[in-house]
Amino acid sequence: MQFNSAIHTELNKLFQQINKRFYNNELVMPNILVQSVGKKRWLGYCTTKKVWDINGNPNYEIAISSEYLNREFHEVVATLMHELVHLYNLYAEVRDVSGTQYHNKRFRLEAEKRGLSATYASVIGWSVTRLTGESRIWVDTLDVDRKVFDAVRKMPIIEKKKAPKTYTYTCPVCKEKVLSKNPDLEIVCLSCDTLFERRIKGD
Repeated sequence: MQFNSAIHTELNKLFQQINKRFYNNELVMPNILVQSVGKKRWLGYCTTKKVWDINGNPNYEIAISSEYLNREFHEVVATLMHELVHLYNLYAEVRDVSGTQYHNKRFRLEAEKRGLSATYASVIGWSVTRLTGESRIWVDTLDVDRKVFDAVRKMPIIEKKKAPKTYTYTCPVCKEKVLSKNPDLEIVCLSCDTLFERRIKGD
């Protein structure tokens, strides 16, 4: 709990400094979390609606993926800055992404005003963002405890289920075939009055 609190503190400090430099303190601090994004391979997200109600004040949520928290520090900052571009556009009522997570040119234009470079990728559009050279130099001057970000939530290992064996039963006389997953099937060819012979598919 103390460790999570330390990460939260440093993320809030980062927000305040990013907000001051790139947004003239116009952004309202969202509820910033570090949490699992499950099977989705997202580095972070910003909710499109104010999903929190804190003392009667509705607020947006920004999350940094716990599975990718221990990346190079500049990349973590770039993820936070990426989500803050979405947050800014939400307040400005600018639609910068589609339901399929395609980041359009409106996202790119705003990101490039806010210390990021944006690269195009198929399917997700202008979603690949990195700190500009100037932003990297600026981040290195920030009073942030980077050690608290040296943590990661391990991804669950999902074992692939093996497909069951399929057995081929063949009449040795007329060559009629029957497929079955039953290894002990006893079947007789009515035409030849002969017991089918079994073999495993692929043999």
